[in-house]
Amino acid sequence: MSNLSFILGRKIRLIIYTLRIPYFYTLDYILQFLKFSNWIKKNKYQFKEVFEERTDLYKYINNKIIKNKKITYLEFGVANGDSFKEWINFNSNKKSFFFGFDTFTGLPEDYVNPFYNLSKGNFSQNGNIPKLKDKRHKFYKGLIQKTLPIFLKKFKKPEYLVVNVDVDLYSATMFILCNLKDYIPKNNIFIFDEFATGIHEFRAFKDFVDSYRIKYKLISSSNDCYSRVAIKFII
Repeated sequence: MSNLSFILGRKIRLIIYTLRIPYFYTLDYILQFLKFSNWIKKNKYQFKEVFEERTDLYKYINNKIIKNKKITYLEFGVANGDSFKEWINFNSNKKSFFFGFDTFTGLPEDYVNPFYNLSKGNFSQNGNIPKLKDKRHKFYKGLIQKTLPIFLKKFKKPEYLVVNVDVDLYSATMFILCNLKDYIPKNNIFIFDEFATGIHEFRAFKDFVDSYRIKYKLISSSNDCYSRVAIKFII
């Protein structure tokens, strides 16, 4: 960088600071969505399978990729338990175990989007945990930032890890990825349920892989603007 560029950059920063130009969330969202769009254009051909429905995506992953082997399944953002129940039904391996994490009182903060907003508490189950007959599961109730560190104290790296991230928010997604980094085995699949929201789950994913220089392989996605994707981290 030349001295002139450096001086000009400092002048511009000083002007912005002096004028107290406010932060525009919509502009930030647009910029992040452009990053997401460029990433998709570059990488979309790596997806071998694209599905209409989430259920079909789950079936493909379990039957064709995992082949119903023993897995440790972690789901963040359980809500009423629909996707959690689907995974328990699809993977019938008796040695598999399923862990769900949620406040069950809804979003812990407002979810802002230029097209729609979700208020704090949205998706609330009034504190009620889904009831399942299958004994291969356990739920952790509370903020993920509090429950996940407690869970990981006794957690050992599994043979096959499947993680379903459906927390919507950047903060929670980034926290999950950073805390799980040292527990990811060679055989792993991470599913992001709101990937197309560039300012939240995609942004957290991209910041994570760039920060830790982690390579990955794209597995499958949904066809609604790639809002749902399955990814394998190369560990």
